[in-house]
Amino acid sequence: MILRPILVAFTVAFTLTAFLTGCNNSKPPASTNKPTNDPTIPSPPVASGSKGTIGYSALTLTNPFFTVIADTMKAEAEKQGYEIIVLSADRDVKKQADHVHDFIVKGVSAIVLNPCDSQSIGPAIAEANAAGIPVFTNDIKYAGDQAKVVCHIATDNYQGGKLAGDALVKLLSGTGGKVAVLHFPQAESCQLRVKGFQEVVNAQ
Repeated sequence: MILRPILVAFTVAFTLTAFLTGCNNSKPPASTNKPTNDPTIPSPPVASGSKGTIGYSALTLTNPFFTVIADTMKAEAEKQGYEIIVLSADRDVKKQADHVHDFIVKGVSAIVLNPCDSQSIGPAIAEANAAGIPVFTNDIKYAGDQAKVVCHIATDNYQGGKLAGDALVKLLSGTGGKVAVLHFPQAESCQLRVKGFQEVVNAQ
């Protein structure tokens, strides 16, 4: 629990840095605010002095972890001169895909996602690719091959689970016993943590 705020700050800071540097110290992608060649789609209103708008679709804002990411991202974006639109996908990949489409119509400068599904979000990311809008992910990685993500920022959930298992084994000092694992199986990050944890504990 102590590490959680640190991981949030690390994830947010590096996501925004990745947007500004393109993950390879190149210049950030320029936004024309014209996601398609359709002249009927209006450009989004941008406040005077703003460098552009970032669209962020969170996995869910009912979880304090993602709320902190959203709040911190807002603050960091403001420091960098960007506006940010924050939406909650509520763990619904269809809803998140709609968010991406709306961001494209608004002509945002970049899109940041906590994917609700590492595979199914692919078509939405591909749509952003076609519109020339860079997509960044954090916490959960896009695992498909039909679309391109500029950069992914996250902790290694699988390794984190293994480290937690190692810590528990040392704490119990070989006394053995049963271990109850409470987690949220709908979240892929939790699945990876539990997998790493169980591999270590079950090997004892």
